[in-house]
Amino acid sequence: MRMLRIIFEFWSLNFFPLAIKFNIKTFDKLPSTNDYVREMTDNGAAEEGLVVRAKYQSKGKGQQNNFWYSDKEQNLLISLVLRPLHIPAEDVFLISQITALSLKDLLHDLLPEEKVRIKWPNDLYVRDKKIAGILIQNDLSQHVLTSIIGIGLNVNQRVFPSVLPNPTSLRILAGVSFCIEDILNTLLQKCNERYMQLLGGSYEMIREEYNACLYLLDLPALFLRKDGNSFKGVIRKVTDDGSLIIESEGEFYAFGFREVEFPH
Repeated sequence: MRMLRIIFEFWSLNFFPLAIKFNIKTFDKLPSTNDYVREMTDNGAAEEGLVVRAKYQSKGKGQQNNFWYSDKEQNLLISLVLRPLHIPAEDVFLISQITALSLKDLLHDLLPEEKVRIKWPNDLYVRDKKIAGILIQNDLSQHVLTSIIGIGLNVNQRVFPSVLPNPTSLRILAGVSFCIEDILNTLLQKCNERYMQLLGGSYEMIREEYNACLYLLDLPALFLRKDGNSFKGVIRKVTDDGSLIIESEGEFYAFGFREVEFPH
């Protein structure tokens, strides 16, 4: 038994890195950090740990082709490259989960008195308002080849366009301004910790923590199907493949991305 343990520890040290080596590239302005990293990836120039930060994005992207609004030099706008080659393609939603949990960990440190919730699949909410969003592009084969993880975190911005239904920021919630560079460094530390959990095989722990933080978990709410019909239901969990389970009138329904909308 001891020999098997020594062999396993040696194998783990040689195949699983102890930490990501982050390479941060900062730009005053980019159309989109995800698009920039996508081009680098397609050209074979994006190593794991690459972090592209823009102080301003002219064409920032959110989920469902939405635009990500951000005033210049007020918020954290980055894209991070991971290459979790050992993760099976069917478990790709784990990448979304560890990213959301990394942001939750960061926000918990910065706003210790607040409850931070993850709005399925990839938004972070505080006080029923959106403070961060995630946009992930995965290249898949039998395993996850590359993940381009776009993160937008509202930091010091206090006024937002009226078209946004419910934005907030660290500045609004805490009443003080923050150093964006410090927040970036702390976020990358949190990402590294969660990534090490993933590499170590802690799949169930990651999934359980994600589910425990779900926005509107076990609370009655009104939802909208993609056909335009609304219904009352209660969020119960997210499955391993990333489907949202909503209970309605005693029945359980599984919804994929874009198949159901939350109330605003």
